[in-house]
Amino acid sequence: MTKILAHIVSVIFHPLFVVLYLLLFLLWTHPFVFSNGDKNVKIVFYIYTVVSLVIIPIISILLMKNLNIIKSVYMSDKMDRIGH
Repeated sequence: MTKILAHIVSVIFHPLFVVLYLLLFLLWTHPFVFSNGDKNVKIVFYIYTVVSLVIIPIISILLMKNLNIIKSVYMSDKMDRIGH
């Protein structure tokens, strides 16, 4: 049970998602900072943020794995984390 809980916490607090949590926290605590009035601009901003902070890093990791630049997506080897 503790292993499952540890895995869930690890996924929730993954560095890819922490910046999004920070953005949501800022929007919740200071909504006037992002209040330009246009709803479409906010939606584009959210999509741009998710793509640049989550989607592109995930695609780049998967691409490096498929090109055999890294051995595993978990990057347990030191050389995988710092590059060859």
